[in-house]
Amino acid sequence: MNNTDNFDFNQIVSEDSYNFKKEMARYFYFWKYFLASIIFFLLVSFVYLRYTSKIYSTTAKIKIIDKTESLLEMPSASDLISSKTKINLENEIEVIKSSPVIGQVVKNKRLQMSVYSIGEIMEKLIVNYPFEIKLKLPLDSLPNYSYRLKGTTNGFEIIDFQNDSKKYSFNGSSTRNFKHDLPFEIINFNQKKYFNEKVEGYGILFSPLEEIIASLKETLKVSQVGKASEVIELEFESANGQYSRIFLNELISVFNMDGINDRRLIHKRTIDFVDERYANLTLEL
Repeated sequence: MNNTDNFDFNQIVSEDSYNFKKEMARYFYFWKYFLASIIFFLLVSFVYLRYTSKIYSTTAKIKIIDKTESLLEMPSASDLISSKTKINLENEIEVIKSSPVIGQVVKNKRLQMSVYSIGEIMEKLIVNYPFEIKLKLPLDSLPNYSYRLKGTTNGFEIIDFQNDSKKYSFNGSSTRNFKHDLPFEIINFNQKKYFNEKVEGYGILFSPLEEIIASLKETLKVSQVGKASEVIELEFESANGQYSRIFLNELISVFNMDGINDRRLIHKRTIDFVDERYANLTLEL
């Protein structure tokens, strides 16, 4: 038996075990720092998830119809042979994101007026709130005006931040029976629902039309679905999913109406041209 081929495996295992324990003992000395770091990052994650507003992404799709399909004209030979669409989707995308179209959406849905629920730490944009707002002045005359509504035992109070934080107190569920100089009326204030919501109050903010249009255009994403597709996809992100759906649905409605008006204008011009030619031919005959 060759003694040079024999190894003391017990000694090797013992040395490896010894080194491992030594290394563990070295790091175990800093266990307090490791534990403090874990607790710190867990607390940061909890606070971030608890007090950061959730962002909802809402999408919708529109199929663009060729305007020539609605005209009374025969297709040409090239139209029958070619399978490519003649629709310029880039133009349609620019129309959807144009200021006139988005501005009409803002006016139709009164998006210049925003209502926020005020919590202990954060504010949240909401669509449904326990009262109704009836404007006494046009929205365009209320730029950057802000108010705060808070429920009381007998009714509610409103703070006017434009008038040195002037406070108005109202009994009951409406402001109509009281004399005040607020640019709106509050009606149907539901006191029970207000206290069930467990909020500190509601913020009412009026913003300029141009500011809202710019904000919506920055958030709205419009893209073509596929290279040879006639479908456009709309994507809008907001802290309130219902707000996003309201905006996109109204945007599609306004865009469709804009297309209808364009086709009406084309038809009118065609009819006017035919009538003019008919009158000229009648005189010649």
